[in-house]
Amino acid sequence: MAETKLKQQAVDFGEYVAYVPTFTNLSLGNGSVTMRYSRVSKTVHVYGTVNIGTTTSITGSIGMSLPVTAKNTYLKCGTAQILDQGTALFQGNIYLGTTSRADLQAILASGTYTVATATSSTIPMTWANTDAFYFDFTYEAA
Repeated sequence: MAETKLKQQAVDFGEYVAYVPTFTNLSLGNGSVTMRYSRVSKTVHVYGTVNIGTTTSITGSIGMSLPVTAKNTYLKCGTAQILDQGTALFQGNIYLGTTSRADLQAILASGTYTVATATSSTIPMTWANTDAFYFDFTYEAA
């Protein structure tokens, strides 16, 4: 009987490329952003870091444009960490706010249960120079 050999095939998950998003309610000023994404078929993966500078301002719920239009909205698609430099590391989520924007939400524990809430100039803390947020999310392209 002939032996059947399975041929292993390499899977190409796509090359990550840099992109600079348009932010909602965040003016980067002298802060910095590093974001990369990869698309394989309809799957889009994004990760990045936003560092707050001395002239960065946050005026409301932080959103960032997507590199590829999403199929769905209002879905949790990833996680985030929000660094209050030298003080705390808060947990957060990334949600698809629209088919063209992802929103950063903080996880608060002020009551009996944790709750995701919109970020602002004072949530989850008062943002200052050297604070940052890191994120990683995946979604389906339209």
